[in-house]
Amino acid sequence: MILLITPQQVIDKTPFNGNIDYDKLVPCIEDAQVTDLEPILGQVLFDKILDDFESETLAGLYLDLYNKFLVDYLIRASAKNYFLIGAYQVANGGIYKHTAENAETISKEEVDYLMVQQRSKMEVYGTRMKRWLFYNSIPEYLKHSEIINAKPQNISSWWFGGRKNCVEQIDTWKNE
Repeated sequence: MILLITPQQVIDKTPFNGNIDYDKLVPCIEDAQVTDLEPILGQVLFDKILDDFESETLAGLYLDLYNKFLVDYLIRASAKNYFLIGAYQVANGGIYKHTAENAETISKEEVDYLMVQQRSKMEVYGTRMKRWLFYNSIPEYLKHSEIINAKPQNISSWWFGGRKNCVEQIDTWKNE
């Protein structure tokens, strides 16, 4: 998978030190792109950003989106993911928790606190990105927004979906 940020960018802008193994950060970046970023952008815009980034043709609003929002968002999302797995190693002999000789292992609650702090920062950048996407006419995002907003919502026993009944609407979605 194409990485939109580097492990070094994550290290530079988070509390991580320079001794973190890049091999452990790469899956965290990949997960952040797929599980955190793609749902915000939608598949079409996400794929366009990846393609343009890989071909080094990001320009205009897409380059602005990348520089002003995506990088910072992905750094925090990747850091959040790393806090979940950073202390563990999986090897032929099993799963191990790494401990350093001259360091004290912190509790799960402390790790959770660090993860929540990165998630909170990620959400701030995500909210700013959504607001920017709303005010700028990115065709691929507008298409994603129309799809998301066109689907009726069934909340508890209330139906918010127009005149079609639930079964007819679901059949329509399946055929799209």
